[in-house]
Amino acid sequence: MAHVADSRIYLIIKKQICQLTEDHSLVAMLLASGEITYQESIDHPDSNIITKSLGSKPSLSDGYVQDLSRFSQDLYLALEDRDILVLCSDGVWSLV
Repeated sequence: MAHVADSRIYLIIKKQICQLTEDHSLVAMLLASGEITYQESIDHPDSNIITKSLGSKPSLSDGYVQDLSRFSQDLYLALEDRDILVLCSDGVWSLV
């Protein structure tokens, strides 16, 4: 599993949902740095600005694509029966 931009990957375990990916967007950076609140991020005027994308560079630097390294050095996720991964393309996650 790997991720770039503002598509999202969620994991649902026993009726609890966890967002596995971080958005690569200006608003996500502002939120993470504390410059804006979660409430301000919901309808932020720059919500369409992404900070990373595939195809924008001829080669990608280390760490450009987000993987599972923030969860484990093993880079794998053990799923159990009834665990669900939800893959949302950009624009769909807000409905989720």
